Amino acid sequence: MRVLKTPKVYLIARPQIVEEGLNQFLEDQSLVWPTPTDGVKDAERLVEAAGRCCYMSFGKKAGSKTNLRYLQNLLGINEDGSWKSGPAHGSVCEHPCWSFLVVGSGRGFSHEQVRHRTGWAYSQLSTRYCDFEREEEEGTWEPGFCIPPLAQLSEETESLFADKLRNSQKMYCDLLQAIESDLQNNFEFMNTLSNYDEREKKRILRKAARGAARDILPIATEAIMTMSANARAIWNCIVLRGNEHSEAVIRDVYVQIAKIMEIEMPSLFQGIRYEKCWDGSEIVVMPRDKL
Repeated sequence: MRVLKTPKVYLIARPQIVEEGLNQFLEDQSLVWPTPTDGVKDAERLVEAAGRCCYMSFGKKAGSKTNLRYLQNLLGINEDGSWKSGPAHGSVCEHPCWSFLVVGSGRGFSHEQVRHRTGWAYSQLSTRYCDFEREEEEGTWEPGFCIPPLAQLSEETESLFADKLRNSQKMYCDLLQAIESDLQNNFEFMNTLSNYDEREKKRILRKAARGAARDILPIATEAIMTMSANARAIWNCIVLRGNEHSEAVIRDVYVQIAKIMEIEMPSLFQGIRYEKCWDGSEIVVMPRDKL
């Protein structure tokens, strides 16, 4: 059993312009791309393309002569990076999407995260298919359980929490074995497996037992998640989940995501500040609440 203390976010996918398609569109419409592309991220070009197609602002109608100024004008950002008052045209930021893989966070995090529906897609570790009874074969995944930051304020509490996690895993193991035994002794259930070979029978039996035993797994059970979202959804979630009022693990995840997005789309994710919370962890201060 792995005891995990902090989450970690991996960026695993980012936007990519299909040059052939964009160039063919420009050629078919007798248009020329109006701004330099050197050093411009594909996500930023995608937002510019979407915005320009709304008004066909190419050629003499191009207006802004750089991608940065175009996005600033579109979103209501001054040249110094400050935001103008009033609404932003944030809908164009729904086109570029990124995928993050989050590990080291429990199902408390995943339950909160999936409440954000608009602009997000999720895939999550299955407690029915993955075995939390024992370490898997060498070189494969080992079950993890997470200790939240507020249970790490003293060594005594952290040790107590880890002991309770081991007890929870033991209860899961005891139930898993009992349920599996009951199923093996149940004629009606075993009869449903009669058309399968021995290996498949064992797999189905194990899955059924895990499906019942998992109900006793704690919220602290690691919830490995792949999360994909567009820039606007990411921005709004950082606002909601990166501040001092958010739960510590969720805030940690979004501090990491904010730092990733500063690199991935600097023309939008600019002016972000990081401050210290009472426990020394970081919070995110966004320059604007809603995009």
